[in-house]
Amino acid sequence: MRTKGTRGGRALLLTALGASVALASLAGPTPAQAGSWTALQCGSGNWSHEATAVSAGTLNGFSTNDTCGSSDRRLGVYSYGSSGTASFSGWRFNPPAGTYFSRVQASGDTHSGSSTALLFTRPRGGGSASIFGDVDSGGFVAMDSGEVVAGEFGVRLACNRASNCTGSLQEWTQARDFRMTVVDDTPPDVPVVSGDLVPAGWKRGAVDVDATLSDTGGGVAFDWIMVNGELAAQEAQCDPETAGSFTVKLKPCPSNATHSTSLNTNVAPWQEGANSVSVCAFEYGAGFDGPACRTLDVDVDNEAPGPVGGLTVNGVSETAWTAANDFDLSWSNPAQASAESPLDGVHYRVREPGGTYDSGRMTVAGSGASELEDLTMPHPGRFEVSVWGRDVAGNADES
Repeated sequence: MRTKGTRGGRALLLTALGASVALASLAGPTPAQAGSWTALQCGSGNWSHEATAVSAGTLNGFSTNDTCGSSDRRLGVYSYGSSGTASFSGWRFNPPAGTYFSRVQASGDTHSGSSTALLFTRPRGGGSASIFGDVDSGGFVAMDSGEVVAGEFGVRLACNRASNCTGSLQEWTQARDFRMTVVDDTPPDVPVVSGDLVPAGWKRGAVDVDATLSDTGGGVAFDWIMVNGELAAQEAQCDPETAGSFTVKLKPCPSNATHSTSLNTNVAPWQEGANSVSVCAFEYGAGFDGPACRTLDVDVDNEAPGPVGGLTVNGVSETAWTAANDFDLSWSNPAQASAESPLDGVHYRVREPGGTYDSGRMTVAGSGASELEDLTMPHPGRFEVSVWGRDVAGNADES
């Protein structure tokens, strides 16, 4: 299309050219069960010097003492005066929520007279205590609860006489070298996933993923993101303090964690079209059945639509010089395969060869857009117009 004169005709040469992730959430956990670990506290060597026990019972006639942080490591409870009938004092360990003690071992030193000195476990959910160290030991000896399902473990000195206990016999219970095996039979929570990956619609390029992770028992150890069955990202959430091959805390890892990352849908294991993405949380502990996962179906399109066809202006591929500044464009849109996102309109640009005018990228919206009427030029001269497709994913290629 060529123009000359002062009345404003225009000449046009038209070229045309022209991909993304839709998502549906299919949440479902693979529960982790029966993970376990053993915590060592208040012992010698490289054992932890802390004891996560709390004092329990009355102090009337009794005293408690925690020297786990000193060279003379022990938890103790001692009689020092008159104590009332049924009064007691001592120390209590509780496993983390969602877990239980399956075995407790310790070195105990008990001496009882009018009181009863003992180590005990109490069933998960409550009930009567089971005693496993209730005799005068004459020094520290190994004591073992055996297999239990316990929600409490304790070191205790109690007055069990019909009348007051005098404490004159210097009764005590002392214990150290605690080896507590914890079983976590509560699975992690299904991760909460947000970010670019989650809203419905086709995706392309880099997508941000934000995962919120939680576990009631031993805590969140790590997480991973799988794409089409292959590892795409992972993050360690916990570096637990250890004593040799054992932990030193009853709850080794935090209950809550987050993982934020960006995934590039242009590279493997992503593929054009349908993808399966799983975000999985792993709890701390050996022997669990599996993580808790949220699975997402994600449609990806990173390819721009093909070129438009049959592009004409005023019914021809190139106009002659004209004084009428009014041009109608028409074209046919490329077909999109089922693995590609639908067309969402076209872009066009008007340039003046050898001149300074450039309209910038303009848009005709709508999946069925195939014409543009009443296009005008800014001044007399020769102009070129390019037209290229745009898809729902946002892919468009002007080249």
